[in-house]
Amino acid sequence: MAQTWYIASDTQLYVFSLMLLAIVWKYEKKAKIIFGSTVVIGLATLASIAFCKNYDIIIRQYPENLYNMNGIKLEIWHDLYSSGYSNITGYTIGLIFGYIFYKNRKKSIEITKIHVILWWFLSFGMCNFIILIAATMYRPNYQNSTLESALYWALGKNIFALGIAIGIYGFALKIGWFARWLCEWKAVRVIGRLTYSTYIVHSTVIRIRGGLIRSPLYVNDYLLISTVLGDIALSYLVGTLMCLLFEMPVSALQKLLIPTTEHNRLTNSLKKPLNSKEVHLENENQNVGTNV
Repeated sequence: MAQTWYIASDTQLYVFSLMLLAIVWKYEKKAKIIFGSTVVIGLATLASIAFCKNYDIIIRQYPENLYNMNGIKLEIWHDLYSSGYSNITGYTIGLIFGYIFYKNRKKSIEITKIHVILWWFLSFGMCNFIILIAATMYRPNYQNSTLESALYWALGKNIFALGIAIGIYGFALKIGWFARWLCEWKAVRVIGRLTYSTYIVHSTVIRIRGGLIRSPLYVNDYLLISTVLGDIALSYLVGTLMCLLFEMPVSALQKLLIPTTEHNRLTNSLKKPLNSKEVHLENENQNVGTNV
């Protein structure tokens, strides 16, 4: 399935991240150099492939390309979008922010208005800019150079990944106002539980609708909006059934079949009843703490 391309890429990058973090753990003083070198290598790889193969600046969502995408026949898709090496930089950006959060988790960080304003510009502003700037590339008279294509392929989706990382890090620091409230809203959590199942089936829902059309349609804004809303509603309905009948039962079986981890063993040991000697020592400790 075209929408499951990321599973192989994510698996490769997960193994890669373990090796990268092992190196960072051993040479912690050179963490900046290690992370920085990885980001540069990822950017250079994308730019070199786009430049040498003279690829278009984006994968254009034209009918011909969409038809070929059903069979994953586009070479540019494999070289610059779905491969593990083409996503190294975005993955490393996530590791960097996770590393920063881990290192500063016990520190008190003062947040000023300037920080909040920068956060909005660097998260939502930067992500939307990268998406909207591609609209100019769909103009009939637009022609890009090979250098422009190399730069956009190297920077485009990685700037978007940087914006997402900044956004999540800001949420962790209690920044975000209504955006953070929306992400923590219980109703959104329910939808979030259904997201993966919906993601798996949504492409099939769209293709069935397209396959049932027997005559040309006059495309307008109203038709597009109503079609999109209908696809979303039907996809979530089918995704809900998928989640209830498959994902949740498999998740429950997985918890039963996988051996108990060390963390669970320690947690269970803490829940065991204390013997009389341990209770006596615990009472003494409580009395000392009360006196202090």
